[in-house]
Amino acid sequence: MLKRNYFNKFKSSIISSYSVLMFVLCLSIGFSAFSDKLNIKDISASIRVKADIRITSVNLSDAYSGAYSTSLNYNKTNINGTAILPNEDSYIDYEVKITNLGKVEMGIKDFSLSNDNLDYELVDYNLEDKLCVLEEETLNCTLGIEKQIILRVKWKDGSYDSNSTENNFVLDFNFQNYQKVYVEDTVAQNIADCPSEVINTSDLTFRYTGEKFDIRIYMGSKRVSDYTNKDGLITIKNITEPVYIKYISYSIENGSFETPTINSSYAYISSEKVVSWNTTSISNQIEVAKINNNNNEHLNVTFENVVDSTVPDGNQFAEINANEKASLFQNFSVTAGETYNWNLHHRGRGGQEVMALIIGNHQENEPKKANTSSDDQFNAMIKWLLNNNTIDLKVPTKKTKYKIYSTTFDSSGSFEGDTNDLFSYEYDDVHTQEWDIWIISSNNSKWFEYSDSYTSTSNEIVFALCSVLSVKSNLSYGNLIDKVSFSINDNEQVVNGSFEDIDISEKAYAHFNAENSSSPNIGIGWSTTAIDKKVEIGNFEKGKNAYLIAKDMINPYAYVKDGNNFIELNATETGTVYQNFLVKKDKTNEWSFAHRGRQGIDYMAMIIGPSQSLNPSKQNAKTKDQFMKMIDWIKVNTDINDYNLDFGNEATGCSDKITIYSAKFSSLGSFEVDDSDALSLTKDDIHTEKWNIWIVGSNNDNWYNYGFYDENLSYDNTYINTNEKEETIIAFTNYSTWGQRNNGKSPAETGNLLDYVNWR
Repeated sequence: MLKRNYFNKFKSSIISSYSVLMFVLCLSIGFSAFSDKLNIKDISASIRVKADIRITSVNLSDAYSGAYSTSLNYNKTNINGTAILPNEDSYIDYEVKITNLGKVEMGIKDFSLSNDNLDYELVDYNLEDKLCVLEEETLNCTLGIEKQIILRVKWKDGSYDSNSTENNFVLDFNFQNYQKVYVEDTVAQNIADCPSEVINTSDLTFRYTGEKFDIRIYMGSKRVSDYTNKDGLITIKNITEPVYIKYISYSIENGSFETPTINSSYAYISSEKVVSWNTTSISNQIEVAKINNNNNEHLNVTFENVVDSTVPDGNQFAEINANEKASLFQNFSVTAGETYNWNLHHRGRGGQEVMALIIGNHQENEPKKANTSSDDQFNAMIKWLLNNNTIDLKVPTKKTKYKIYSTTFDSSGSFEGDTNDLFSYEYDDVHTQEWDIWIISSNNSKWFEYSDSYTSTSNEIVFALCSVLSVKSNLSYGNLIDKVSFSINDNEQVVNGSFEDIDISEKAYAHFNAENSSSPNIGIGWSTTAIDKKVEIGNFEKGKNAYLIAKDMINPYAYVKDGNNFIELNATETGTVYQNFLVKKDKTNEWSFAHRGRQGIDYMAMIIGPSQSLNPSKQNAKTKDQFMKMIDWIKVNTDINDYNLDFGNEATGCSDKITIYSAKFSSLGSFEVDDSDALSLTKDDIHTEKWNIWIVGSNNDNWYNYGFYDENLSYDNTYINTNEKEETIIAFTNYSTWGQRNNGKSPAETGNLLDYVNWR
């Protein structure tokens, strides 16, 4: 009985409290509605149901020149009532309270007034401003804010009628959220006066100052083409989704997929948010992955190759396809006729995987797919190429280049013209679009680096990546990519730096006629001081056993640094391989190459200096050329330990830069002065030719990077041409092979494998 009485008392208390609350609320409304001071007559208002953002009260704030109101009401998005305006200058100010109960910032885009004789004026608010309040010196614009604005109702100019001063009106508020505007223009900085956001359904205006309109505009996932450009003032109508304005670079941007930053190990991200990259995927998603604790489920990390689990650049990488077969691509501007260098890092995910890099003229119709199961134009090229070529797709690491021609892209994801005649190996009136294609194959033991050059035939190109082979037949899995770059060649590229321009696919190795022979093999690029003018090129597929490179395909070091070929410094006799190329005066350049011992630790010298009127040479097969004499002189006149390479204890690595001077070269391996006085550590009237020399030592258990691809670079790998003559020579010659030090064999027989010579 006690419990029941207690409950009844508690229930009565709640009912009483609710009655008091309702009385106070009604009293408040009545007070504001019938205030004599504010000249309000016969006004009634009622409580409305709350929404995300809404009007929560309206009161008369001020009245002028005999004005008064006979009714006033409101609901979620409007106020309505009757305004008596007896004189031409009469007006009424209404105080409107707006409450935002949602989680997004809101503003008022505009108003619509139902009475054509009336006009409105905002006293303390600007249209499209966020509805914010100042809280402790911080603008709060979202959940729970209450904003009061003053709205003046008055006669429209020329509409005053003394015989009709009573005006009914409905004033609608157009509440809208805001759309973000993202600008990617860090390179050219041609986009100015662009807001970071605009109110929904409004127009976006910004100024473009570039000479060429080198940007792309997207709203949501769709590209915008119906904008106006009036003397550089760009206007986009009716913004209803986030806007992405992308500058078309003269280079690959976001090549390491570091933007945006993801918080999970991998994520499918809308392409508009992956800076600069586009996809032909119907889902419009790009898969970005992230390294955590030196690992990621995309990588085949084992105890043996954990050192190779880090990404080539930054902390993120991409998989070419997210959830369907597609292509990643970028469009950017170049200069027709210029030669550019590209570079990328590739890795299999589920084992041996193959990708393609395709570069060609930008198409009027963007690459696309018709549906999720169809091919885009790049996939169609690769399918045709595979059907018409015998390509070994299971080589541990390989890069093969092709050139084909197609018709132009159509708007449906295919090509213009006869579907049975879309591609050709020759240019003609039908097949007018030239495409350079590289098929790239890598296993999942580590990241493999690839590079080559491309000469553009137009000022706008497309750079595309697509999957060719993975463990899934639909290609929605595999082919990891990172650190993609594209840069101007500037006519300073070493020719055939990876020795891939010579085909020896049927042999373990072969001796080719050097560039300075009477009948050089096409593509060889390199000269030699050997009397027989032979350069030895090895082939990984056929020669890995002969050169003591591991035969086991799952061994992470059983590969060639770039492509499938490499050279051994000496073919049939001791000598030097070298190349002359152009280097601008006073420009700082960097070099890199990959080196490997054959039987054990081999030492090699790289020498860079001014090209000579007479190329380096030998008198006969048993004598030495000028570069070999430089090395002998260094061994006698310097201590290599002073240059941070402990040769005596067979340390590996690269020495610091050694600088010596020589007299000019003469014929038959000699100098213009006697050999005994041809070399010096200082420059004078005789020793005018400056040479930068580096000594490297590498074991035969792996390929070792030196120069700008050396992750532990601690030495100066730069060269500056100080001569007016813009021609430089780069040379590689033996310093000491394992065979020389251990069994007395001639260095001509074995030692010093070289690959991937780069210059920038």
